Amino acid sequence: IRFVASADGSLFINNGIIEITDDLEFYGESCEFRNNGSVSIVENMILLLVDNNLITNNYGASFTIAGYFDANDRKFTIDNYGDFVLGDDFRDMQPGEVIVNNRAGTFTWNGDDCDPQLVLRCSFESNEFIYGRNGNQDIIIPDDNYWNLTTATSGTKLLSSDIQITNALKITGNSTLHTSYSY
Repeated sequence: IRFVASADGSLFINNGIIEITDDLEFYGESCEFRNNGSVSIVENMILLLVDNNLITNNYGASFTIAGYFDANDRKFTIDNYGDFVLGDDFRDMQPGEVIVNNRAGTFTWNGDDCDPQLVLRCSFESNEFIYGRNGNQDIIIPDDNYWNLTTATSGTKLLSSDIQITNALKITGNSTLHTSYSY
């Protein structure tokens, strides 16, 4: 399956199980892909070709992208209340306008490279951001703070600046947390 939102304002609601074997593409502006079930993208990407698109992953839902997320320098929002897994990198973010909004959900990032334009908001109560790569990862400095931050699997998770964690820092598996800056 290849999903394409081509008309402006399109809304697609998933209440079941979907496996997308090619791409999830947004050609229309202000489109929303709302997930209440399970979505798995087994290829690489979500490709945005216009601005103001939204992916909502609701409570109890799961959304997994095996590869990378390519914003194609477009404005988008991921509003996550469930379980969201990104297997690779955030690419081609639009300066200052891109938001990954993680509310009361779990967002697992397994990539090793993040476009510096990404704005990450993780301060909403009860959410958790997991750095799950088997290997080294840079910790993304959020726009606000982390509610719960977890390092998992293995490798060094590198912190390049001060961050605030409201609730819990968990270092699990064989991962280590390291700072690359001086106080």
